[in-house]
Amino acid sequence: MDETRPSLLIRVKKRDDETAWREFYHLYAPLLDRYARKRGLSKEEADDVAQECMNILVKKMKGFEYARGKGTFKGYLYRLVCNHIADRMRKNTPRQAASGELRRLEAKDDHHWEQLWLKQHLSFCLANIQDEFSETTVAAFKLYALREWSVEKVCESLGVTANQVYLAKSRVTRRLRKELSEYVGDVL
Repeated sequence: MDETRPSLLIRVKKRDDETAWREFYHLYAPLLDRYARKRGLSKEEADDVAQECMNILVKKMKGFEYARGKGTFKGYLYRLVCNHIADRMRKNTPRQAASGELRRLEAKDDHHWEQLWLKQHLSFCLANIQDEFSETTVAAFKLYALREWSVEKVCESLGVTANQVYLAKSRVTRRLRKELSEYVGDVL
């Protein structure tokens, strides 16, 4: 899941494609915000960092050219948010800038970024497709596949059979793979 499919990135080049920008914003703004929070910023600071990054993206995406060899969009987004987090920390705590503490905070945090990247894309894509299924099917999938409840616990909680739980997982996973491939390629 290292590369972002070029389709959405190409669509947002057109500033008048409101659907693409809405999709882009709902996918990436929460990711930026969550990552900034995970790195220790307050809710308000994280919101500001996410908004600053999105403002830069609005300006940069017009001239965006998809070139696989130049690096990934995910990598670009990661560097962008890390730089803004570090800038925010420098402004807020000048004392930390002189110590080694800020350097430790700025150290690569790829693991958290990777986790949040995957989680955000899964959540976004699941929200896009969940209307295609019954509420019970979606609930069974979320409890069994995402929250890792036992089949017995899901059955008891939702009043369904084990077969229904397995079918829910299979159907939603199949559709989720297709949706995710539109954004990031084959991942599941």
